[in-house]
Amino acid sequence: MFSQLLALPTAWSPRFSTCGGFLYFIGPGPLGAALYRTRLDGGGDGATPEPLVADSRVVSFIVAPGAAPRLVYAVDAEGDENTVLWCLDVDSGARRCLTASSPRTVSVLERGCWHPERLAFSFESNRRSADLFDVFVGDLEGNARCVFENDEPGYILKTLFAHAGQTLFVLRACFSGVAGTRKDQLLSVDLTSGAIADVTPPGGGCFFSLRWRSAHDTLLVLTDQGDDYVYLAEVDPRSRSLRTLAKEPFDISMVEVSPAGSECVFVVDAAGRSILKRLDLSSDERVPERLLDAVGVIDGAESELAFSANGHRLAFAYESARRPRGPCVVELHTGEVKRVGDPFAASPDLGSRLIEPTLISIRSFDGLAMSGWFYEPRGSERFPVVVHVHGGPEAQSVPSFDPRIQAWLDAGYGVLAPNVRGSTGFGKHFEHLDDGELRMDAVRDVGEFARRLKDHPRVDPTRLVVHGASYGGFVVLSTMIQEPHLWAAGVCISGISNFLTFLERTAGYRRASREAKYGSLQRDRDFLRSISPIEAIHRISRPLMLVHGRNDPRVPVGETVQVAERLRAAGVEPELMLVEGEGHRIVRPENRIMIARRISQFLTKALARPQA
Repeated sequence: MFSQLLALPTAWSPRFSTCGGFLYFIGPGPLGAALYRTRLDGGGDGATPEPLVADSRVVSFIVAPGAAPRLVYAVDAEGDENTVLWCLDVDSGARRCLTASSPRTVSVLERGCWHPERLAFSFESNRRSADLFDVFVGDLEGNARCVFENDEPGYILKTLFAHAGQTLFVLRACFSGVAGTRKDQLLSVDLTSGAIADVTPPGGGCFFSLRWRSAHDTLLVLTDQGDDYVYLAEVDPRSRSLRTLAKEPFDISMVEVSPAGSECVFVVDAAGRSILKRLDLSSDERVPERLLDAVGVIDGAESELAFSANGHRLAFAYESARRPRGPCVVELHTGEVKRVGDPFAASPDLGSRLIEPTLISIRSFDGLAMSGWFYEPRGSERFPVVVHVHGGPEAQSVPSFDPRIQAWLDAGYGVLAPNVRGSTGFGKHFEHLDDGELRMDAVRDVGEFARRLKDHPRVDPTRLVVHGASYGGFVVLSTMIQEPHLWAAGVCISGISNFLTFLERTAGYRRASREAKYGSLQRDRDFLRSISPIEAIHRISRPLMLVHGRNDPRVPVGETVQVAERLRAAGVEPELMLVEGEGHRIVRPENRIMIARRISQFLTKALARPQA
């Protein structure tokens, strides 16, 4: 079933063409992700998508303003995350490489990158230093100049042109190396004089979005300053003042301003369900109007909300457990929501086999409330369960479309996707409950979910599997060491096994942010060693499968290799897959199918073994 589900059409990052007649988006391609367009005849049903760039792994793109349809897009090489920027003339198919001289460019392109008066855009690059990102302004001929030289380790989160292109706002996250600390700075760069001013509103907190209101010379931001949840606010960069526009009892995860600046739309992350709202910025009443409230999620990890040039339509990527991610278009004058394309057109019966999860809640070992999504297979017999731990750890399990989960369900497995402490979407306090020396509390949470499963009347308590990638892979190794009696087997994908070697070898630009989450190499070496699974890896007695992309820049492949070597030295032979041409995420369709088959075979064999 996995290969059937993987073949379903999916799409993300939808953006309108300047004329509004086409929708551009990223979708699956031979190398992982390709760039497409589809015609919006009749307002949203979409014809067969036309591939525009299929011979590269596309990461992100932006639509150039003006009558000539041109796109700037970013590609990386086999998952190394060192992106190169290109320009595509859509009509002729001609391409021009824009950053050939800067192979270490890493830039996520979004709407605010475009200069409002000319064909120029901002991007970030670590060409000067592998550990630091500077900000550049480039054009479609491949020329670029550095406008902000960064002196702080961390990330450039957002850039945004304002004041008719005379100012560039730069939002950066800075880290001190102390667990749980992050300091966001909002800077104003005068593109004529080069003068830089700190316009961050006093009061601390994190900022997650930047949008410009030209009529008021103010910024719309998402922030958690002074609050446990992320809310919508307006910042006046002249006075550095911040004014709340909308608060919800959950995080607001995305926002976009209409072309006229009179209204905005935003997404509320309501316990894993997305609610789309519209806010009239010209009114003092500030009562948001609901546009969409359904059991599903609007993708914010790889997509944005996108208005058409005339402001009459809004596009976004939407998915649910039973519906693949794909573009939706809202007709804002009527509120009508249309899905662009039918993912089940070629296989109408497949959708009926897919299963929605239910939300379950537990109290962990210390009484902390948390929840997870539980998928039950059809039938009446007892079933094994895969406990699927998300990565991050700043991430959240939501009821999105996942071919792996649905294939497991079709094969008779249940699936539990827990949100342990450290997950996002449940407030700032909850997110930081696993920082630094609290790290292993999150591992204990997974054990508590497993104990809850053992009380379920249909669950076979002797056949629980723990599965996770990246940070979730660390949890797999740790819980198999700490509580081996809970698990029949484990699958660790791109997992952290040794926090010392991980922090030493991860891409330099990531180190500061990861030290702020896990601990400092300089100050916390003994603690980092104490929580590293590699120190007790010989205690793993259950069957273990290890998978890793050889080009992974985030969690280098050595993290998995050393686990395999230590286990073999202890007389245990793990199932090992090192995948060529892949990075932190496995994206090529043939590799995803191969890994799914190997995991299926591994679990069949592992769960057939008698448990001690």
